[in-house]
Amino acid sequence: MIRSPKYISSIVPQSIRLLTARNLSSSVTRMSYPSKEEISNAVQESHSSTKQFVLTETAIRISKPLETIKFYTGVLGMTLLLTRDDEKTRSSYYVFTFVNKNLIPQNDEKAFHKWRLGRSGNLEMAYSWDSIEHPTKYQCGKLNPDSFGHFGICVPDYEAAMKRFRELGCQVVENPADTSLSYILDPDGYKVEIFECHWS
Repeated sequence: MIRSPKYISSIVPQSIRLLTARNLSSSVTRMSYPSKEEISNAVQESHSSTKQFVLTETAIRISKPLETIKFYTGVLGMTLLLTRDDEKTRSSYYVFTFVNKNLIPQNDEKAFHKWRLGRSGNLEMAYSWDSIEHPTKYQCGKLNPDSFGHFGICVPDYEAAMKRFRELGCQVVENPADTSLSYILDPDGYKVEIFECHWS
């Protein structure tokens, strides 16, 4: 005789049903995401050479530069710190951040870049000049998951940092357009740009 789930539920003591539900819930939870203990064990001690590393930017690709500038300045209230047109990469770059404009160094390019690279939380928008001729290759936003560019990490000694990353087994992606920077890939394949800058 085949019992219906409703019938089986009615004859199993409530204490057992609750215990089974708790065990199932606990099992699903452990399988779905790491426990606090696992997270604690995964956290590593930082290496002494990383003390001066700065997350200078997060870079994403855009298709509408003027609309982007209006949105991030007018809607979100960010400041457009820098614009740069690069012939090598055939791209234009726009760097935004939240900042009191009175704190931005004026009339001193060296002081400005030293100040900018020492900050965290900059947002870099990259616009490819070829996006109009090749719209399928340079799709942005939700149309293309590859529209995310990279995280930018500024280090005090580029060669030493790259040597250590290679020794750790990091996957390195060279930048043929600029030998002064490279990318390493995180476990999901996201690019982390590594380049050198000095604060003194």
